[in-house]
Amino acid sequence: MSYTDPDSSGNMCKLISVHSSQMADRQWPFFKQMKNIIIFFIISIFALSACEKREDKMVKYVATDATSDYTINYRDESGTLQSKTISAKSAQDKWNYSFMLEQGEIVYLSGKYKDITSALKLIIYVDGKVYKQSNSVGDTLKYLTVSGVVPY
Repeated sequence: MSYTDPDSSGNMCKLISVHSSQMADRQWPFFKQMKNIIIFFIISIFALSACEKREDKMVKYVATDATSDYTINYRDESGTLQSKTISAKSAQDKWNYSFMLEQGEIVYLSGKYKDITSALKLIIYVDGKVYKQSNSVGDTLKYLTVSGVVPY
């Protein structure tokens, strides 16, 4: 909207009326930039807080209570599945395997025995504390398995 109005010297001046919406349009680029900067900082904060540092934990596998030969399957520090046959003479004989592993990695220990008079107890320790354990007495048909993820 525009109109003409004489000034004090009598010359006609063209006055332009500026609507408030037009003024707001001129200010929007500043607000859009600020909005983008704020969004960038919020996303950055979430991204950085989501990145947890993984720590190495001491993992120890233990097999005990067997009175005869048994087979152990376990996941080692490289993620490879290993298998061993262990000869036990008494229930106090222990097989163990220790290594360092990052938090969030998989731990797996499984065992099976054939002598019905035997037993087997499998334990996974993480940093010296029992993480998972299971035992079996006289069950020669099933594998005994303990597994999980190294806790954070």
